[in-house]
Amino acid sequence: EEKLQGLNFCRGNKGYLINLQHVDGIQDGCAVVKGEPLLLSRSRKKEFMEALTNYWGEVVK
Repeated sequence: EEKLQGLNFCRGNKGYLINLQHVDGIQDGCAVVKGEPLLLSRSRKKEFMEALTNYWGEVVK
């Protein structure tokens, strides 16, 4: 996880890291990646949403 810091990865829950480049959207508390919903844990949801918002903001610039 430390090696991927700054490379647009964020932890969605304790089971997996999500590459923000592949997130299509958010639906029902899940990150949708290539059509598959990946559950975001309650404890990591705020951090994930902030990271995704920052990433999307950078992409749009």
